[in-house]
Amino acid sequence: MRPILLAAVASILLAACATDQQSAGPAYVVVEENASIDDRRDIRRTSVLEDDVLLIETRPGGYYRVELIGPCVSITDVMTPVQIEETGIGIDRSTRFRVGGRTCFVRSVSRVER
Repeated sequence: MRPILLAAVASILLAACATDQQSAGPAYVVVEENASIDDRRDIRRTSVLEDDVLLIETRPGGYYRVELIGPCVSITDVMTPVQIEETGIGIDRSTRFRVGGRTCFVRSVSRVER
């Protein structure tokens, strides 16, 4: 009876760990720190990745992780429009984002891969 109980507990724990990893979303690996996007017209999508972190998807399939000086953006802002304030043609550390009614300043920009 005890081996069956141990096996059941082990399988429940493994399932819980797998669920936590799946719900965390895709992992991104930094391939270039202090990166920039040369032309903001290449941006396809901007989304909130986590608190004070945006994910920018560019053409053709590039990803950039933008860390903001917080507190500015919360994961609960996922449906809030993210706008880029006029600071030039590209995206770098001098860029400002507007999320809801808040102006957010950039701490860092990194190019990432899935």
